[in-house]
Amino acid sequence: MSEQYDGLPEYNLGEPEDIAFIRATVPEACHTCPVLHDLVVDYIKASMERARSLTMGEHMMSERMEQLRHEVLEQQRLAMEEQGVHISKQDIERLADQFDQEKRRDIAELIDRQDKEVDVLRNTITIVPIYCDGPMKIGASRHGIAHTALICTSLMENIRSNSAIIKHGVVEG
Repeated sequence: MSEQYDGLPEYNLGEPEDIAFIRATVPEACHTCPVLHDLVVDYIKASMERARSLTMGEHMMSERMEQLRHEVLEQQRLAMEEQGVHISKQDIERLADQFDQEKRRDIAELIDRQDKEVDVLRNTITIVPIYCDGPMKIGASRHGIAHTALICTSLMENIRSNSAIIKHGVVEG
């Protein structure tokens, strides 16, 4: 279910809606931009983590999990009674409900944080290409080896970072 993005051929990206967003947002001139490259990778990772958390949350809420929970609780209660520890079914239920509520709250908070992270990355990916003609390639040679670096020339990125950033250099020889 994954595709490859033209600007990042070595990365296998996830969900179709993520790929559609990137294709619609990142102009061709910016396909080799090191800043956008990093942002897109971070966005895909964050989006995939959020999807995993949502799946985990849905799984916790499923009827089958509820049924399994009751079966396990009953087995625990019976095992405790065999060891001479008497605890009511209601007390075990109450403790399990409290635990479930805490887990659900934790997952909801995690998903909320992940939603915010994905939103920030989406907004940044949308803003960086504004007022940009694409990355600038700068080269130098030392000891017979040509070194080149790509620099994001987006005014928005430069304002955000307060200077041009060399994200990574590429050695060409």
